[in-house]
Amino acid sequence: MNDGIDPKSEASGIKEKSQEVEEEKNIKNAKAIKDLRDIKELEENSTTLSKEKLYKFVTLSTDGLLNHYEPTFKNIEKDIERLNLKQEVLSVDISTEIEKLRKSTNEVNLG
Repeated sequence: MNDGIDPKSEASGIKEKSQEVEEEKNIKNAKAIKDLRDIKELEENSTTLSKEKLYKFVTLSTDGLLNHYEPTFKNIEKDIERLNLKQEVLSVDISTEIEKLRKSTNEVNLG
């Protein structure tokens, strides 16, 4: 059975997408290398930095750290979201159980 999808065009599309992803990685790597070279240059060429160069150094360093730890931050974010969701579910479950206990206690006291 053919679902109307040409295997050759599908394979071509997948290949193009993987090339795009690879190209994006290369661009990011090239930018990171340039940033590292700029940082190295700033470190080597000055013992005291002008405000402009100091700002550039801090910006490049911060960008480098954020780019390096971005996957870690994203994983932590996902974990926190998952924990918050579980906490909300548990809070609702606890509230429901407390209401059931109160009703049971009231029925026993009335009966």
